[in-house]
Amino acid sequence: MKKITITLCLIVFCISIVLGQSYLAVTTQKANLRDAPEKGSEVLDLLKANVQLFVYSSETTSGYYNVIDIETDQEGWVHSSLVKLVKEIPKSDVSPFSPEGRTTGTECEIEVTNNTSLSMTLRMNSSYYYFDPREKKTISFSPGDCSFVASAPSVIPYFGDDTLLSGYKYSWVFYIETVSTPGRTYYSKRKRRN
Repeated sequence: MKKITITLCLIVFCISIVLGQSYLAVTTQKANLRDAPEKGSEVLDLLKANVQLFVYSSETTSGYYNVIDIETDQEGWVHSSLVKLVKEIPKSDVSPFSPEGRTTGTECEIEVTNNTSLSMTLRMNSSYYYFDPREKKTISFSPGDCSFVASAPSVIPYFGDDTLLSGYKYSWVFYIETVSTPGRTYYSKRKRRN
């Protein structure tokens, strides 16, 4: 039963990334950041009031939002009654993946460069990749539709959708562009290499 529940949560989560509108949000009071959308799940962290969150979708699972704590870049679930949605965050309409040529196989190869001084988390569909500061990795990925979310501590996540072609090599250089906003000095954009 537990395996079915976890699988169902992952399916609902993947659908919400593709279809849902993402938001900046804040906790309205102290809130548990949980590892699953249920009251009995492990508490990953106790969030204070007014902690900034990235909410993947306004759709909930069992009354919980799937979120990233922007300050720490920790992902989890927070009950929707403890979260206030503040601002819609637009999905990127520009592909971060630059085609670099063909590969010898059918898989896609993506050379990802974390060109920042921060650790980075990259989620592609349901796979996670972690990068140290200034680290470069080549990852193999199945061709087809891809939803991605790139995040780092104290940076608003960058997300979107793209289609990766079979047998192609891509590159993506991750960097942070800082923009002043009222009360905050960070904002994030990751762009492909020119």
